[in-house]
Amino acid sequence: MDSKSKVTNDGPEGSDVPCSQKSKSLLVEKLGKNLLGDNVQIIIGETILRCNQTVLVAYCEFFAKTLMIGDSVRLSMSMAPSTFELAYTWMINKNPLCPSDEIVPLLVAGLILGCSRLSKGILEAFNDLHSFSAKEAYWCYREAMEINVAGVAQLLLPRVSQSFLILVASSVFRKLDAKHVYELLSSNHLAVQSEIEVFYAAIIWLYDDYPNRKKHIKYLLRAIRFNLLPCYLVLHWGENLEELNYELAQEVRVCLTKTMLFQIEVYAGADRDLPLPRIWITDPICPYHKDMELDEYIRISLKDFLCYLKLLQTSESTFLSRIQILPPKKSPVKKILFKKPSK
Repeated sequence: MDSKSKVTNDGPEGSDVPCSQKSKSLLVEKLGKNLLGDNVQIIIGETILRCNQTVLVAYCEFFAKTLMIGDSVRLSMSMAPSTFELAYTWMINKNPLCPSDEIVPLLVAGLILGCSRLSKGILEAFNDLHSFSAKEAYWCYREAMEINVAGVAQLLLPRVSQSFLILVASSVFRKLDAKHVYELLSSNHLAVQSEIEVFYAAIIWLYDDYPNRKKHIKYLLRAIRFNLLPCYLVLHWGENLEELNYELAQEVRVCLTKTMLFQIEVYAGADRDLPLPRIWITDPICPYHKDMELDEYIRISLKDFLCYLKLLQTSESTFLSRIQILPPKKSPVKKILFKKPSK
């Protein structure tokens, strides 16, 4: 990724530094005299980095009580020299630009070093919709999962989930492993027009390498909230099952049978826990867009969804600005419709 995000730096007098006004003034005076003086060594692997003791003490809890001028400190923690250099550059530069593919390692470095303002600045960069795209957000999410920083990944998931349809339209989605796909499809923050779009997203991922991925069918279907599917689709799925592979169709049929029984019980007044909703949206350029009343949703085929994804590939830049987030609704299970919806 070539793009860069600005990670702001409020300087050593920022509100996050727990020190008195007098100590702040002394710190500023020291920085004025010694800001560019390299008087300590930080050793990472075979790399020796010369830094300023006052800067490191001012910004990092890790060095706050132990680092003295002239010290040489070997860091045994898992951190690349280039990442530490980038963190140090942030400390001495007012508003540096950070390459997007360095943001997650830099955030981890900030957490390890106890540099709270760096961590805060990176989290603000994550929410910058103009300079940090949905694809970049997902790559950061994926990297966080791969290096086992689950907390960081969870912070990114709401941002990624709201651009879910854009991600499905990209090649990035098809390259994910089953675990990442399941976590994404399971998110309560998923922004879709209908639960069937979540189902078709799973189908698209499975079909991209079906011989090797069909073993994940049951696993991924657990992420689909079938009870949020339009009732007409549940009752008349036979036409749609014809477009699925045999193994997949068999598993879907089991899910739909359970869904049908659930919806009938709810309609009959049974006290059942309704499924949690997604974030419902409407996209005006969607070819199957009508009035997006979830209870009376039009039928959508896999072909319809694929056509919509092609449109998204050429209109990604305006997606977030043109979609409308609908107010929260009760589950469509509450209203069972047996009539055939309009095409």
